[in-house]
Amino acid sequence: MYLLIRLSLFLLLLFPYNTYAATHVADSCSDTHVQAAIDAAIDGDTVTIPSGNCTWDDQVKISNKGITLQGAGEGVTTITCDRSGSPCLYIKDASSTSIGDFSWTQPDYDYWSGSIEITGDTLDWRIHDITLIDQSGERFISIFKNAYRGLIDHCTMTISYTGIHIRLNNYKGSSKGEEFWLEDIDWGGPDWIFIEDNTFHRKGHGSYLWSAVDCDGPGKYVFRENTCINTKVINHGYDYNGCYRGSRGIDVYNNTFEVNSEDGIEIYRAGYVMGGTAMVHDNVYSTDYTYAFGPYAPRVGYAYGGCNSHTCDGTQIEDGNTGGGNNPGYPCRDQPGQGLDSGASLGAGEPWDGCFLEDQALEPIYGWNNTWEGGADANIDAPYVYTGNRYYVAENRDYYNYDSTDTPWAGTDGVGVGTQAARPATCTTGVAYWDTTNSQLDKCTATNTWTEGVYETYTYPHPLIGTEPLAPQPNPMTWATEPAGATTTTISMTGSTCTDATTPIDYTFNYDPDSDDCGTDADIGTGGTDSGAQESDTTYTDETLQTNQAYCYACTATDSYGTPQTNTASSTVTVYTLAATPTATTYENEGDTTAEILALGANGNPAATPETTFALQMVTCTPADTDWQDKWIQSDGSAGASEAWMSATTINALTISGLETATTYGIKAKAINGDSIETALGSEGQFATTGAYVSPPLAGVKGLRITGMSTR
Repeated sequence: MYLLIRLSLFLLLLFPYNTYAATHVADSCSDTHVQAAIDAAIDGDTVTIPSGNCTWDDQVKISNKGITLQGAGEGVTTITCDRSGSPCLYIKDASSTSIGDFSWTQPDYDYWSGSIEITGDTLDWRIHDITLIDQSGERFISIFKNAYRGLIDHCTMTISYTGIHIRLNNYKGSSKGEEFWLEDIDWGGPDWIFIEDNTFHRKGHGSYLWSAVDCDGPGKYVFRENTCINTKVINHGYDYNGCYRGSRGIDVYNNTFEVNSEDGIEIYRAGYVMGGTAMVHDNVYSTDYTYAFGPYAPRVGYAYGGCNSHTCDGTQIEDGNTGGGNNPGYPCRDQPGQGLDSGASLGAGEPWDGCFLEDQALEPIYGWNNTWEGGADANIDAPYVYTGNRYYVAENRDYYNYDSTDTPWAGTDGVGVGTQAARPATCTTGVAYWDTTNSQLDKCTATNTWTEGVYETYTYPHPLIGTEPLAPQPNPMTWATEPAGATTTTISMTGSTCTDATTPIDYTFNYDPDSDDCGTDADIGTGGTDSGAQESDTTYTDETLQTNQAYCYACTATDSYGTPQTNTASSTVTVYTLAATPTATTYENEGDTTAEILALGANGNPAATPETTFALQMVTCTPADTDWQDKWIQSDGSAGASEAWMSATTINALTISGLETATTYGIKAKAINGDSIETALGSEGQFATTGAYVSPPLAGVKGLRITGMSTR
C-alpha cells in the first residue's frame, strides 16, 4: 500500500493536467460572478455564463490557466463593456483558452487597446461566435506580446473603428519583434493568427483609415473566408511609434469585400500591405471600392514619430540605400516585398540598437485569381499615396500579378495559373505559378529553375475548433433524395443524415421561390411552405400545391451547440408537381372517315405557365383497323408510331382522319409535367364513324369472280 501511495503521488507530480475537467456555472453574467467562477477553475475546466444582460465595469481576468469561457449563445448572453483605461476581458499567459457564444457591446468604452485583450505567453487561444453590437474605442480585440498562435472565427462585428488589432513585439523573447525577421515565414504553417469565417461591417465613422484587421507592428496573420462590408485589412511596416519592426507578412484569400452604400461610409481600398510580404488570392471585391489591394512604403515622403521619425530618403542607416535616382533609400526597412534578415546587427548607440538587421532578402508579394464583381481581374497595384511610392514598390520586383488574358503564360513576368503539366519549363527569376493540380505556389528562384511548393494554405477549418465542427457535416448540406413530385399536389424530399458532436440535429427545408437558382418565374406555383425545424427528421413533404407547377427547395442542418451552428445550404432544386392523368376526351362531327375532337379531358392541368402537353393513343378499333390500332395521333390528325406531345389548344382543334367507316374507336390520353414525367393513360373516350361498313378485301385475292352458287 505504501508503494502504491508513493507511485500515485509521483504520477500526480509528473502529469498534473486536469484529466477530469469540471464545469463551473457563474451565478449570473455579472463581472463579479464570472470572475468568481474563473477563479474556481483550473486548466481544462469550462466556465459557463448564463443568459442575461450585464454590464462589466470591473475587469474580468483569465491568467495562468487555460479554460473555456462560454456564454449561453449570441443574443442570449450580452455583455456591455463600460470601462476606461484597460480592457474588460483580459487574458494573459493563458494558453488553450477559448471564449465565445455571447454578444458584446462597448458603447462607452474609452481606451486605445481592445476591450478584449490577449497578451503575454498565450498560445492556441480561440475567440469564436461573438457578436459585437456596438463599438466605441479604437479596437475591439487586441492581441499583444507573444500570443502569436490562435484563432478568431465565426464572429460578427459591427465596427466603427478597428475590429482586430495585432502587435506582437515580444515574439519569442524579442523586444521589438525582431525574431519574426530571423525566421522563415512558414507559409501554410500553424504559427499564425488565423481570422476566418467572420463578418465585419463598418458603420458610423467616416474615415477610411479604420479597418477590420490592423497589424500595426510585428506579427503575421491569415485572413480567409470572411465577409468585409465597408472596410479593409492592413498591416504596417517600420512606420509606427515605438521603434517596432514591421509586420512579417499576411495571407489573404477566399474573402468577399462588399460595400453598403446606404451606410455612407468613405471607401477607398480593400487592403494595404505596408510591410513585409503577402499572398493575396481568390478574393472578390465590390466595384464600389476604388482599388483592391495595394502595397506602399509609408516612410516614402512621410516622417513618423518616435525612433522612426525620418523618411526613407537614402540617408538612414536602417534602410538599404541602394536604389539611387527616384528611390535612393530602396529598399526601406521592412517595406513591402522585404523579408528575412541577414543577421548582421546595426551599430551600437543608435536608438534601434540591436533591433534592426541589415541586408533583407527580397520576398515579393504575389496575387492571383482576385476579381471584381463580374469577373474582371482585380490586381494588386502600388498607389501614389506618397510621392515616389511606385519607384519604391515596383511590379515584377516587389509584387507580382496574375493576368487572366495572358494565355498561354510564358513565365516571363507576373503569376501564372494552371495545371502542373501546363507550367512552362522556362521562367524568369521572381515569377510564380499557382499549380492547380497540387494547390501550391511554385516560384522561379533562378533562371529556368522552379522551386515547388513555396506556398500552400493551412488546414481549413482550423484544428483549434476541435471536436465541435463548424456546423453539421456534410457542409455544405447535400440531398439524400432531391425534391421530386410525389403527386399532383405534393413534393417530397430527403436531406442527407448529418453528423455532429452536439445532437439532436434539426433539419430545415426551405421553400425559396425568390432564389436566383430557382426556375422560370412564370412556372412558379403557389402554396409552397418551409418545413420549419424538424428534430432528427430528414424527410419533408410539401402539400396543398398546384398541379404541374414549379417549386424550389434547399435544405440545411443545425446542431445543438451553445450557439447553434448551421451548415451551408444545399443546392437549390427546382421541381414540378406531377401532371394529372387526363379524363376521357369527347368528340363531335363524326363522319365516314373523320372525327373532330370536341374537348380533351385536361383534368386541371395548366394550359399555360407551364403549358401542359398531352399524347393521345388509339386503343380500340371495332371492327379492327390495323392502320390505327395502338397508334398515336399526330399533330395533323394522322396516325403515327410514336407519341406526338401537343397542347390542349392544339388537340381541341384536331380532326382525326384516315378512319374506316362504321367503326367504333376509343382513345386514351396521357400528360407530361415540367420535369418530363409522364402520367399513365387516362380513361377512354369513344366515338363511331358513319356510313356502311365495307369489309376489307381478302389478303392476296384480287379480281376473283364466283358464279353458280345456290340461293338456298
